[in-house]
Amino acid sequence: MDELPPVDERIAEQMDILRELRHYYLHLHHAGLHPLDPDEYYERQIDRRAYREPRDKSRSQARKDAGVSLLLRVHALLSETAKAELEQRKTLADIKEQEYTAEHARMVEEDRAVYLKQQEQCNLQIDERRRAYLDGDPLEVMGYFETVLHNDSFTLEFPDRPQPYESCVQVVSYDQAKKTLFVRYRAPNADEICTIDSFTFNEKEWMVETKELPAQNSLRVRASVLHAIIVRTAALVFYSDAFHLVDSLTITGYLDYFDPAYGTNQTIDVLKTTVSEEEFLKVDLERARLEDLFTRLFKSHVASGLYKKKPYELKGVT
Repeated sequence: MDELPPVDERIAEQMDILRELRHYYLHLHHAGLHPLDPDEYYERQIDRRAYREPRDKSRSQARKDAGVSLLLRVHALLSETAKAELEQRKTLADIKEQEYTAEHARMVEEDRAVYLKQQEQCNLQIDERRRAYLDGDPLEVMGYFETVLHNDSFTLEFPDRPQPYESCVQVVSYDQAKKTLFVRYRAPNADEICTIDSFTFNEKEWMVETKELPAQNSLRVRASVLHAIIVRTAALVFYSDAFHLVDSLTITGYLDYFDPAYGTNQTIDVLKTTVSEEEFLKVDLERARLEDLFTRLFKSHVASGLYKKKPYELKGVT
C-alpha cells in the first residue's frame, strides 16, 4: 500500500482522534469513575506518623561554647601552652556536653508528649466527625460528598490534549430528614463540546479545516454530553454512599457565560433534575442506554432552547 501524502495522513490522524473522542463521549457517564468509601475518607485523615526526634547537637554546641576551635587545635600542635589550654577547654566541653545532653533529652520528652497529645486530639476529632457523618450531620455529609465530586476528573477535549473539565461543583445543602443531597454543577457551554463531523483540506488556504455536524446532530451530541455528566455525578454520589445517607439527589446545572451586552460573566440555571438512589442502584451503567436512563429515571426540568439559543436568550429554571 502506498504511503499517504502528508496532508491526507494528517487528516486521517485527526479522524482517528475524533473517533476516539466520540467513543469517549459515549462512555463518559461511567468511564474512569472513582467512588470514595467513607471509612477510607476518614481513615486517610488519621495521623499515624511517629514522632521525629530532633537531632542532638549537644556535642558540637558544647565544644563551641567551651572554645574548642579549629584554630586552637592547630596552635596546640605547635605550642605546649596552647595544648594545655586545649585540654582544659575539652574538659569543660565534656562537662557542658553532659549538661546539654540532659537538657536535650528533657526537651525531647516534653516535645514528644505535646506532639502525641496534639496528634491524639486531632485523631479524636476525626473520629467524632466520622460518627457525626454516620449520624447524618449535614456539614459532614456535605463535606464528604463535595470531596467525592471534587476528586472526579474527566475531559471534553481531544484525548491528545486533555484539559480537565472545570465543573465548579458545589454541595449546597443536605436535608437530613428527607436524606436529600442538593448539588450545583456547571453545565458545559456549547463551544466546550466537540461537534466536529470531519476534516477537509483547503487547498487555497493550504490548511486543514473542520466541518461541523448538522445543527440537529450537534444539538443531540451536546444534550447527550450534558446528560452523561449528570448521570456521572449521580453515580459518584450513590456509589460513594456506603451507609445510605442519601435517598435522593437533586442536581442544578447552570451555565457560566460572558454576556456581551453587560461585559460581565453571568450565570443561569438551565437544568434541575432529581433521581432516587434506590432506582439508580438498579442500573448497570455499562449496559444501559444513556438517553433512556436519563429520561426515565431522572425527573428533569430543562431550560427551553438549551444549546439552540444564546445563553442570555434562555429563561432559567427554578
